[in-house]
Amino acid sequence: MKKFLVTFSLVLTGCTVWAAGLKTVRSDKSSQLYELAVVQRIEFDQQDGDAAMRVKFKDGNPDDTDVKVVIFTEEGPNEVKQWMGSDVRYFLYPNPVRNELTVTGPEAGDALLVYDLAGRKQMEVKAAEGETILPVSGLEPGTYLLRTEKTVLRFVKQ
Repeated sequence: MKKFLVTFSLVLTGCTVWAAGLKTVRSDKSSQLYELAVVQRIEFDQQDGDAAMRVKFKDGNPDDTDVKVVIFTEEGPNEVKQWMGSDVRYFLYPNPVRNELTVTGPEAGDALLVYDLAGRKQMEVKAAEGETILPVSGLEPGTYLLRTEKTVLRFVKQ
């Protein structure tokens, strides 16, 4: 069982110009919204091919663990604003992935195309409502590109 930890510190003053909050989504699909000012750092953890993040707080509150997605938002606990544009609405996790890649953001029916770095199409799936699970266990280990109707995302297959 191999485990490694990478610590990623936030430069909060730069982030607050465009983001007021940090939303975390855990593997059980529950989510939590935090003021960006209370976040000390985000730690990335991988064990047995499963990636997770942990949010550590400045005030010593218990860590938010088993986080799969971190989203910087304009939302704060007392207000909710919607992001405009498509640059922040697509997410995939876990990354790196072994068996199943979860994709959120594309509209139901959108084509999701997976390409290897040589440009060969490896898979095509229609997006489901909400989130789509891509079965990637049959792909060779390496880096792949997921093309949606509006963006291209990179993921690593272990």
